[in-house]
Amino acid sequence: MSARTASPSTFGSRLRDDAIHAREYTLFTLLLGSPFLPRAVRRLIASAAGADLASSPGPLFSLTGDPKNLVVGRGVYFNRHVTVEAVAP
Repeated sequence: MSARTASPSTFGSRLRDDAIHAREYTLFTLLLGSPFLPRAVRRLIASAAGADLASSPGPLFSLTGDPKNLVVGRGVYFNRHVTVEAVAP
């Protein structure tokens, strides 16, 4: 049996990863966490991305990972400067 080694990362793959991270940061931190957006709009953005929300995130909310992994029940309160890492279901 031969040992499999991971292929080295290429400039293109690193650039793609950086672009994905930038998109997630823009959408789920800057926009979703904006105190200028009404709570209902923040909920719509997260739901459109695949999150299952019964309660809306508050201002200065930050989400990393896949929004499809985020499930929030009714009556949950998010304080300011909360970061949720939705990296697994």
